[in-house]
Amino acid sequence: MVREQVIEIIAKAAGCKAEDITPDAELASLGLASLDTITLLFDMEETFDITIPNEVIAELVTVDDIVKRISQHREAA
Repeated sequence: MVREQVIEIIAKAAGCKAEDITPDAELASLGLASLDTITLLFDMEETFDITIPNEVIAELVTVDDIVKRISQHREAA
């Protein structure tokens, strides 16, 4: 469920179809610049009611990186 929501949000931000995004896709390869990625992560924080610490943002390179981070946060809550 988390993965599907994350992919939908990324697809909207990248202007592509969700079915074209794979879990191992890098955000940069989807045409998302660093500022786009920051905006995207704010959307993720709002959607999932979490906070992503600034120090881990650079580690979020792929779709699965984001999914794992959100899942970890939800398990810890």
